[in-house]
Amino acid sequence: MTTTFATAPSSRSLLWCARNVIFGAALGAALGLLGQAAIMFFGGAPSGGIAPGLGARLGGVLLTAAGYAAVLLMTSIMTAPTMRWAIGRAVSVTLTTLIVTGLVALHVVGVAVRIVSGAFLTRGALEFFLNGQESMFRALRTTYAMHVAVVAAIGLTVAVLYAVYLFQALRRDGNTQRAARLLGISAALVATAGIALLVLPAKAAMAMGLSRTTPEMALLSSLQSVPAWSEEVSPDEQNGPPPRRVVEGAPRIVGTEWEDRVANDDSARPNVLLVVIDSLTTRHLGYVGYSRPITPNIDRIAARSMRLLRAWATATHSNYAQPAILSSLFPRRIPWLDQYTRLDYPRVLLHDVFHRAGHTAATISSQDQNWQGIARFEETATPIFLWHAPDYDGPRVDIISEKVVPDHVTAERAIAWMKSHQDKPFSLYVNFQIAHFPYGLPDGIAPRYTPAYYPHTANFVRYGETEKPILTNRYDNAIAYVDAQVGKLEQYLSQSGLLDKTILVITADHGEMMGEHGVVTHGKSLFEGEARVPLLVHYPPKVAPRDVLTPVSHLDVLPTISDLAGIPPHPAFQGHSFANPAAHAAKRVGIFMNTQGYQMTEGVICYPWKLWIDRTEGNVVRLFHLDDDPMEARNLAKDKPAVSRALSRMLGAQMRAQIDYHAPHNQAMRDNRFAPRLLTCPDLPAH
Repeated sequence: MTTTFATAPSSRSLLWCARNVIFGAALGAALGLLGQAAIMFFGGAPSGGIAPGLGARLGGVLLTAAGYAAVLLMTSIMTAPTMRWAIGRAVSVTLTTLIVTGLVALHVVGVAVRIVSGAFLTRGALEFFLNGQESMFRALRTTYAMHVAVVAAIGLTVAVLYAVYLFQALRRDGNTQRAARLLGISAALVATAGIALLVLPAKAAMAMGLSRTTPEMALLSSLQSVPAWSEEVSPDEQNGPPPRRVVEGAPRIVGTEWEDRVANDDSARPNVLLVVIDSLTTRHLGYVGYSRPITPNIDRIAARSMRLLRAWATATHSNYAQPAILSSLFPRRIPWLDQYTRLDYPRVLLHDVFHRAGHTAATISSQDQNWQGIARFEETATPIFLWHAPDYDGPRVDIISEKVVPDHVTAERAIAWMKSHQDKPFSLYVNFQIAHFPYGLPDGIAPRYTPAYYPHTANFVRYGETEKPILTNRYDNAIAYVDAQVGKLEQYLSQSGLLDKTILVITADHGEMMGEHGVVTHGKSLFEGEARVPLLVHYPPKVAPRDVLTPVSHLDVLPTISDLAGIPPHPAFQGHSFANPAAHAAKRVGIFMNTQGYQMTEGVICYPWKLWIDRTEGNVVRLFHLDDDPMEARNLAKDKPAVSRALSRMLGAQMRAQIDYHAPHNQAMRDNRFAPRLLTCPDLPAH
């Protein structure tokens, strides 16, 4: 005679464990297969890359199934002792259901992110999200509310169905023999999971392509404290002679000598105005050849400036690119996203240099400098005036990641500050933000190009050809607005008689992609659209207006400003002055770049050769000849193996030197020496 919950306690516990594990394996396999189908039909990678083969896909599905089984086995073992009580069974079912719901929701979100962005969620992407969680959650409540609702509906449906399944299972009779048999099958599945997920190194998973198959495998591969690629040479590095040794930085005592030398030099020096515009690609500037007349002020300044036509950012996301401009330090310190929580290394920023030289220093920014920890990096012992988004009480502009000050307000604040300090030397850093996606203008500013509404089918990681003309209009409208603010700054300097007494530098923290190579916005690749930046230097006493084709990096900006001001380079700088372009070119220093956030990439330019590696879900190597192929349409990595190998070895050596210098165990090195020097380019063929 069968009664409700009449199964013997021991048999019930065994059945509870077995059914959970079997269901977990089935759920993992089903989600894995559905996810693979969705990705194959809808999820072409925007920036290209290597798609995993059928064997890797099936392997990823099997490992995901085993992983789900393992999670539910651990859950059921922990809750099995409660099976003898009705309230215990209710709590166990609820807890297990919540865990299953979470697994399903994370898988659905992971697949959706992969379809939309071309990459699964990784540790770096999660850190990027969590450090800006207030803004991100606001975006989820507004822009992505429908997406959240769909995921919630799927999760709720699974929760209800699984709860019903468990309660029904507990109402059935079972016997110990059958339970043991099921648990034996479960144990085999979990053993597979243990071997695969705990013993199989992530580097082997990446080599087999497994890390590119499911959200779970991608995330697990990214969770190791030190990525395998940072410990070993890349495939292109394995052949040939050992890489050249990266030269150590100068002893810290040299920095003390620099401080004394600068402080004791009472020479008259110019003012400094550094203007950094967020997300401004060179391809939308009039002086570079853009058809729309949206940058008349920047073009006018460019006509009287040194125009660096081959300049690159150190990163294509602001939290790395901006601090690198201000410090001449390459932003690769840890294997994953650096949010500047550990600042145990020497850094000398723009305001430090010029405060030591007797200038009053300020940062006036449209953005919240606290975003992604930027303010932590920029804060040193030097007293400066800081005004940024948290200091403004008026209406702000939503750029998804944060709400920023309208740039015209920032320009007015900068002019007011300069007026109050025009009788003594000053150093001012100004940051403009409105050119950042979604390119919204402040209230009351009429768009020049229409239609310019925000298409809600578009987002930061993906939009299509239908939305592109509208977003191009929005972007050009935003650039025209920012250009007007640059014009206001230049007009004030001119009218006050300070223009020729001020080193004026205008650049962008990075560029912006508008669908080239299937990539939109920034922070996702090292293609030219987002890696190459405008760079103008205006200082008539020492800088003649001209085009300069010498390749330069953002790391070279601060050394150049110092040089033009008559200040010797600080030994902390990793860049070099390009005030004399020929002398700079003769150094043949590589131009290094990287991203650590949505995507994990690193690259180097030894002009005209450019190599970059996408390590987000494997090691996808790209090699371009920028003279022959400025649009980067032909990947020459396989056609030019010698060039690819030489640059890959150079890149790997520099990245490992950066990480080694900043490793926690190497504090003595940081206490005694500055950051390592950048490698010079090897001899490479012209074509």
